[in-house]
Amino acid sequence: MTNNKKMEAGVSTLYIYQEDNKPLGFISIEEFKTDKYDTYLVADFMVLLYKQRTGIGRRLFDFMLQDNNLHPPEIIYDAPSYATDCFLKRYYNLETYLYRR
Repeated sequence: MTNNKKMEAGVSTLYIYQEDNKPLGFISIEEFKTDKYDTYLVADFMVLLYKQRTGIGRRLFDFMLQDNNLHPPEIIYDAPSYATDCFLKRYYNLETYLYRR
């Protein structure tokens, strides 16, 4: 999970979607480096239940990708939920991807 120390250190970025000054969803990413990879990790991704399936998740995700010049297969996903798995398959045609449990 993203915390303030990671954000202050510049290794984590939080994107928030809001309407009328009310947050409805967010995605946080962190720099992720290993011997094999130098990429980003999607640490948290959430849209309020009553706002799901309205395009907010897609807008957040697309903005994050564009902001970091990334493509979905280049990212590592932290313990993706069933909903995240379905989202990645539906919108980005990702049947397999890198993840961390």
